[in-house]
Amino acid sequence: NTIAIDGKPWPEAYSWTWGPKFKPNSHRVTAPVQKGKWSLAIDGEIIWPAIFRQLWHQVFSPDEVSIAAVVALKNGKWTIAVDGKPWNNTVDGAVVEPVFSPDGKKIAAIVKLDEPVVELKPYRVWSIIVDDYIWPEWFDMVWDPVFSPDGENVATKVERNHKYTWAINGKVWNKEFDAIWPPIFSPDGNKMLLRCIENGKYYRRIIPVSEILG
Repeated sequence: NTIAIDGKPWPEAYSWTWGPKFKPNSHRVTAPVQKGKWSLAIDGEIIWPAIFRQLWHQVFSPDEVSIAAVVALKNGKWTIAVDGKPWNNTVDGAVVEPVFSPDGKKIAAIVKLDEPVVELKPYRVWSIIVDDYIWPEWFDMVWDPVFSPDGENVATKVERNHKYTWAINGKVWNKEFDAIWPPIFSPDGNKMLLRCIENGKYYRRIIPVSEILG
Protein backbone atom coordinates (compact mmCIF):
# COMPACT_ATOMS: atom_id res chain seq x y z
CA ASN A 1 0.00 0.00 0.00
CA THR A 2 1.10 3.54 -0.72
CA ILE A 3 -0.26 6.92 -1.83
CA ALA A 4 -0.36 8.06 -5.47
CA ILE A 5 -0.61 11.69 -6.60
CA ASP A 6 -1.80 12.21 -10.19
CA GLY A 7 -0.91 8.58 -10.90
CA LYS A 8 2.59 8.79 -9.38
CA PRO A 9 3.03 6.62 -6.27
CA TRP A 10 5.18 7.49 -3.30
CA PRO A 11 8.46 5.53 -3.39
CA GLU A 12 7.80 3.93 0.00
CA ALA A 13 5.34 1.06 0.57
CA TYR A 14 3.44 0.50 3.83
CA SER A 15 1.30 -2.15 5.49
CA TRP A 16 -1.64 0.27 5.38
CA THR A 17 -2.37 3.85 4.39
CA TRP A 18 -5.36 6.05 5.12
CA GLY A 19 -7.10 9.31 4.23
CA PRO A 20 -4.59 11.44 2.25
CA LYS A 21 -5.09 15.20 2.48
CA PHE A 22 -3.48 18.07 0.63
CA LYS A 23 -1.63 20.68 2.63
CA PRO A 24 -3.54 23.93 2.02
CA ASN A 25 -2.18 26.15 -0.73
CA SER A 26 0.32 23.56 -1.90
CA HIS A 27 0.71 20.29 -3.80
CA ARG A 28 2.08 18.47 -0.75
CA VAL A 29 0.07 15.55 0.63
CA THR A 30 -0.16 14.12 4.14
CA ALA A 31 -1.40 10.63 4.97
CA PRO A 32 -1.47 8.28 7.96
CA VAL A 33 0.77 5.30 7.20
CA GLN A 34 1.46 2.06 9.03
CA LYS A 35 4.58 -0.03 9.38
CA GLY A 36 4.00 -1.87 12.62
CA LYS A 37 2.37 1.17 14.23
CA TRP A 38 0.84 4.24 12.65
CA SER A 39 2.62 7.49 11.91
CA LEU A 40 2.06 10.50 9.65
CA ALA A 41 3.88 11.08 6.38
CA ILE A 42 4.08 14.00 3.98
CA ASP A 43 5.08 13.30 0.38
CA GLY A 44 6.29 9.88 1.51
CA GLU A 45 8.53 11.20 4.30
CA ILE A 46 7.67 10.16 7.88
CA ILE A 47 7.18 13.27 10.03
CA TRP A 48 5.58 11.78 13.18
CA PRO A 49 6.97 8.97 15.36
CA ALA A 50 5.47 5.53 14.72
CA ILE A 51 3.91 5.15 18.17
CA PHE A 52 0.17 5.11 17.46
CA ARG A 53 -2.33 2.25 17.36
CA GLN A 54 -4.58 4.45 15.23
CA LEU A 55 -4.15 7.78 13.46
CA TRP A 56 -6.50 9.67 11.16
CA HIS A 57 -8.32 12.97 10.47
CA GLN A 58 -5.15 15.07 10.24
CA VAL A 59 -5.79 18.83 10.02
CA PHE A 60 -3.41 21.73 9.37
CA SER A 61 -3.46 24.87 11.51
CA PRO A 62 -4.57 28.07 9.75
CA ASP A 63 -0.93 29.17 9.37
CA GLU A 64 -0.09 25.67 8.01
CA VAL A 65 2.70 25.24 10.58
CA SER A 66 1.14 22.64 12.90
CA ILE A 67 -0.83 19.45 12.30
CA ALA A 68 -3.39 17.92 14.65
CA ALA A 69 -4.89 14.46 14.24
CA VAL A 70 -7.08 11.92 16.02
CA VAL A 71 -4.90 9.19 17.53
CA ALA A 72 -4.91 6.22 19.89
CA LEU A 73 -1.81 5.05 21.77
CA LYS A 74 -3.73 1.98 22.95
CA ASN A 75 -6.74 0.26 21.43
CA GLY A 76 -9.88 2.19 22.36
CA LYS A 77 -8.04 5.09 24.04
CA TRP A 78 -8.64 8.08 21.77
CA THR A 79 -7.19 11.57 21.98
CA ILE A 80 -5.62 14.33 19.86
CA ALA A 81 -1.95 14.57 18.89
CA VAL A 82 -0.36 17.86 17.84
CA ASP A 83 2.83 17.68 15.78
CA GLY A 84 3.27 14.07 16.86
CA LYS A 85 2.75 14.67 20.60
CA PRO A 86 -0.43 13.09 22.05
CA TRP A 87 -2.54 14.74 24.73
CA ASN A 88 -2.85 13.05 28.12
CA ASN A 89 -6.64 12.83 28.41
CA THR A 90 -8.31 10.00 26.49
CA VAL A 91 -11.82 8.68 25.89
CA ASP A 92 -12.86 5.14 25.07
CA GLY A 93 -15.55 5.90 22.49
CA ALA A 94 -14.39 8.31 19.79
CA VAL A 95 -12.77 11.65 19.01
CA VAL A 96 -14.00 13.63 16.01
CA GLU A 97 -11.81 15.63 13.60
CA PRO A 98 -10.03 18.47 15.47
CA VAL A 99 -10.78 22.16 14.95
CA PHE A 100 -8.11 24.87 15.24
CA SER A 101 -8.82 28.33 16.62
CA PRO A 102 -8.41 31.12 14.05
CA ASP A 103 -4.95 32.00 15.42
CA GLY A 104 -3.92 28.32 15.44
CA LYS A 105 -3.01 28.37 19.14
CA LYS A 106 -5.90 26.25 20.44
CA ILE A 107 -7.57 23.02 19.34
CA ALA A 108 -10.99 21.60 20.14
CA ALA A 109 -12.78 18.39 19.22
CA ILE A 110 -15.91 16.40 19.98
CA VAL A 111 -15.34 13.41 22.28
CA LYS A 112 -17.53 10.41 23.06
CA LEU A 113 -17.56 7.82 25.82
CA ASP A 114 -18.20 4.20 24.96
CA GLU A 115 -20.50 3.96 27.98
CA PRO A 116 -21.82 6.78 30.20
CA VAL A 117 -20.19 7.10 33.60
CA VAL A 118 -22.36 5.72 36.41
CA GLU A 119 -23.78 9.03 37.65
CA LEU A 120 -24.86 10.13 34.16
CA LYS A 121 -28.15 9.28 32.54
CA PRO A 122 -28.10 6.85 29.58
CA TYR A 123 -26.79 8.26 26.32
CA ARG A 124 -25.15 11.27 27.99
CA VAL A 125 -21.81 10.37 26.48
CA TRP A 126 -20.78 13.38 24.33
CA SER A 127 -18.62 16.37 25.29
CA ILE A 128 -15.85 18.68 24.05
CA ILE A 129 -12.10 18.59 24.62
CA VAL A 130 -10.09 21.81 24.34
CA ASP A 131 -6.30 21.79 24.64
CA ASP A 132 -6.32 18.48 26.55
CA TYR A 133 -9.11 19.62 28.92
CA ILE A 134 -12.41 17.72 28.72
CA TRP A 135 -15.48 19.73 29.65
CA PRO A 136 -17.06 18.41 32.88
CA GLU A 137 -20.54 18.52 31.34
CA TRP A 138 -21.75 15.58 29.22
CA PHE A 139 -24.60 15.61 26.72
CA ASP A 140 -26.88 13.39 24.65
CA MET A 141 -25.28 15.02 21.59
CA VAL A 142 -22.90 17.86 20.77
CA TRP A 143 -22.04 19.56 17.49
CA ASP A 144 -18.79 20.93 16.06
CA PRO A 145 -17.01 23.38 18.37
CA VAL A 146 -16.91 27.02 17.21
CA PHE A 147 -14.09 29.32 18.31
CA SER A 148 -14.49 33.04 18.86
CA PRO A 149 -12.35 35.12 16.48
CA ASP A 150 -9.75 35.75 19.21
CA GLY A 151 -9.69 32.06 20.17
CA GLU A 152 -10.56 32.78 23.80
CA ASN A 153 -13.95 31.05 23.84
CA VAL A 154 -15.35 27.82 22.43
CA ALA A 155 -19.09 27.42 21.90
CA THR A 156 -21.22 24.57 20.65
CA LYS A 157 -24.78 23.43 20.19
CA VAL A 158 -25.80 20.69 22.68
CA GLU A 159 -28.75 18.37 23.29
CA ARG A 160 -30.18 16.94 26.50
CA ASN A 161 -33.51 15.14 26.88
CA HIS A 162 -34.58 16.15 23.35
CA LYS A 163 -34.08 19.84 24.16
CA TYR A 164 -31.33 22.05 22.75
CA THR A 165 -29.18 24.91 23.99
CA TRP A 166 -25.64 26.28 23.72
CA ALA A 167 -22.56 25.85 25.89
CA ILE A 168 -19.43 28.00 26.11
CA ASN A 169 -16.20 26.76 27.69
CA GLY A 170 -18.18 23.96 29.35
CA LYS A 171 -20.84 26.24 30.85
CA VAL A 172 -24.39 25.51 29.70
CA TRP A 173 -26.97 28.23 29.10
CA ASN A 174 -29.99 27.90 31.37
CA LYS A 175 -32.48 28.22 28.50
CA GLU A 176 -33.78 25.33 26.35
CA PHE A 177 -35.31 25.26 22.87
CA ASP A 178 -37.09 22.90 20.48
CA ALA A 179 -34.44 23.41 17.79
CA ILE A 180 -31.33 25.56 17.41
CA TRP A 181 -28.54 26.31 14.94
CA PRO A 182 -24.76 26.59 15.48
CA PRO A 183 -23.62 29.75 17.29
CA ILE A 184 -22.03 32.65 15.43
CA PHE A 185 -19.61 34.95 17.26
CA SER A 186 -19.43 38.67 16.56
CA PRO A 187 -16.13 39.93 15.07
CA ASP A 188 -14.97 41.15 18.49
CA GLY A 189 -15.99 37.86 20.14
CA ASN A 190 -18.11 39.56 22.81
CA LYS A 191 -21.53 38.61 21.45
CA MET A 192 -23.19 35.67 19.71
CA LEU A 193 -25.97 35.38 17.16
CA LEU A 194 -28.23 32.51 18.24
CA ARG A 195 -31.03 31.14 16.08
CA CYS A 196 -33.71 28.95 17.62
CA ILE A 197 -37.26 27.65 17.52
CA GLU A 198 -39.24 28.17 20.72
CA ASN A 199 -42.92 27.29 21.10
CA GLY A 200 -43.26 26.97 17.34
CA LYS A 201 -41.73 30.39 16.58
CA TYR A 202 -38.36 31.16 14.99
CA TYR A 203 -36.13 33.66 16.78
CA ARG A 204 -32.80 35.34 16.18
CA ARG A 205 -31.16 36.55 19.36
CA ILE A 206 -27.96 38.49 19.91
CA ILE A 207 -26.66 37.98 23.43
CA PRO A 208 -23.43 38.90 25.22
CA VAL A 209 -21.12 35.94 25.76
CA SER A 210 -21.16 36.85 29.45
CA GLU A 211 -24.84 35.86 29.66
CA ILE A 212 -23.80 32.22 29.33
CA LEU A 213 -20.42 32.43 31.03
CA GLY A 214 -21.82 34.41 33.97
